[in-house]
Amino acid sequence: MEDTVNIVEIGGVEVVFVNSSLYSPDAAEEMREWVDRGAPVVFYGEQPELLLDVYRPRIHVEGSSRGGSKLVLLGVIAAVGNRSNEFVLRVLGRSFTEDALELAYGWVEDSRGETVDGSLSDRYESVGTLREVERHEPYGVLESTVELVRVLGDGSETYNWYDATVTQTVSPGRLLGDSGWGWSWLEYRMNGTAPGANVYLTDYDQPPAGETPVGLFSFLWRIMTFRWDEAFPWLREDPVVHGLDMSDFSGELFMARYENVGDVGTSFTVRHHYVLRVGEGQAPMFWHQTQIKYVKGMAFNVERYITPPILDGLVIVNP
Repeated sequence: MEDTVNIVEIGGVEVVFVNSSLYSPDAAEEMREWVDRGAPVVFYGEQPELLLDVYRPRIHVEGSSRGGSKLVLLGVIAAVGNRSNEFVLRVLGRSFTEDALELAYGWVEDSRGETVDGSLSDRYESVGTLREVERHEPYGVLESTVELVRVLGDGSETYNWYDATVTQTVSPGRLLGDSGWGWSWLEYRMNGTAPGANVYLTDYDQPPAGETPVGLFSFLWRIMTFRWDEAFPWLREDPVVHGLDMSDFSGELFMARYENVGDVGTSFTVRHHYVLRVGEGQAPMFWHQTQIKYVKGMAFNVERYITPPILDGLVIVNP
């Protein structure tokens, strides 16, 4: 794909791929026409954020990861005739690679299989779906999908409620490219009191409770971060995940950690669910962030790497 604009058919749908490194503002009007027609439009390369000069998606993220990753691909599928149920894709990495385009192909196929009129039922209205993918080789890849819906008929003239479901999948490097890295824990946070945020946490699903070691062994385990499954990998059973709820209603903070006490080399998918309240007529804005601990090696020669905050930023819903 060396041309500025390439039209590719995916599943019977014409998808517009724009090389942002070659893009000129002169083509902005043409791009708007594609978006208005409901065609998936994907900007990739060195400056994918140029798409925002053409069209600002319903769900937008301000901010990025702190570990050297940058935005390498940004795509949008806008529902024709309204602002409901838009699909947005953000891919982050240290540099652009063809893998980002492969992710876009799959995103188009998945998204076009969904309804785009925003009608879920007489009780809910879809706002949009945001898929974020961050590649942090050689450790692994995290894919996160935020599905946001508005609750209708709440009977309040003061507040509106929004239902958020965040599905995350961590794929360790050991699984993807045989780098030897597995995952040890995943932690997700939503903060309604961060600068720019305007939401109140009204409800959430707690992660499953886990059992931690007790007695003297518990003390050593906490001080030395000793992990029996890292020291004796031949004793591992199937993947077992213990959840830890660290949420705080008073701080408008949803925070959950998932500890892997099983096979660290397998992928893991978790679904976070919480309900947000905002003032009548306001669009929700909330900050979210993820961190992952990766491990490599066996016995007592175990390497550990904790990512800096990833998929980090203020999630903004535009009118």
